[in-house]
Amino acid sequence: MICAIWMSSDTRWMSSSQTRFMLRQRNSQSYELHSTQGSLMRTVDSNPRALVLVANDQEWAARSFETILGAEGHRVVRAYTGRQALDRIETHRLDAIILDAQLPDLSGASVCQMMRQDPRVGPTIPIVMTTAGPSGRQERLTAHRAGAWEFFGYPLDPETVLLKLRLFLDAKQAADAIHERGLLDEVTGLYNRRGLLRRGQELAAQAARRQDELSCILLKPNPRLVEVEPRVAKALAPRIGEILRETCRRSDVVGRFGPLDFAVLMVSALPVAESIAARISEMAAKLGGPELVVEPCRWPEGLFGETAPAVEPVSQP
Repeated sequence: MICAIWMSSDTRWMSSSQTRFMLRQRNSQSYELHSTQGSLMRTVDSNPRALVLVANDQEWAARSFETILGAEGHRVVRAYTGRQALDRIETHRLDAIILDAQLPDLSGASVCQMMRQDPRVGPTIPIVMTTAGPSGRQERLTAHRAGAWEFFGYPLDPETVLLKLRLFLDAKQAADAIHERGLLDEVTGLYNRRGLLRRGQELAAQAARRQDELSCILLKPNPRLVEVEPRVAKALAPRIGEILRETCRRSDVVGRFGPLDFAVLMVSALPVAESIAARISEMAAKLGGPELVVEPCRWPEGLFGETAPAVEPVSQP
């Protein structure tokens, strides 16, 4: 999807290949994201408090960034090598990344390229490269070719660093808002089918790297029943979504892929999924309406490939 952003004094317009949005300034600290129909979709903080990865083996340089970023309320997570920086994107949900061009084990450009290939970073998380060495045209071109948004040499200008970071975070939030609009179910606010596919692929990649187990819970109407009426499904879906939010963990991926069809994807052993499924089943039984079946499942290899096979439920005693 191609996205363009342009600005006036209090309004920022964004256009993509599918739709058009507007950021309207609410106050000095935030904007509101509207569709072209005028509906409020999301409030975007124009000065967000971010989690920033600083990858630099020089203590004085890393502390300089901690001081600069801390003054704006941003939080910093440190890495001292390229490999550590790559590990941090697995363990933290980062908002921005600052890489030194000369890390002990890998070049900053190599790390930047590998990060851009990771779906948890992708093209929308700002990456800034820095160097205490040469910072001429060739070095800047190398950084930009690797996917860096900016390249700073020393000495740093703190005001410039903060202004650029604020601009980059604004752009990231706007892109995230448009992206999430296409991945979320409008009725429940959970992931839709496309969102489940996208997040499931990311979860599967994360589990494969750590050699963790994967499980799944499916919630759907009893197949012995006649088809559920659309009005009944529409009324029940938000209530089921609330149950899933209450019972599932923050690390789980929860989505709706049919009128009353839901899935919970998790990096956990099957007994954990069975325990959570039992709580969901108990709460869902109190809703009334059509009988719902809650099935903990094994997550087969290739579930989120281009042709996803059906999930086989685990038989209940």
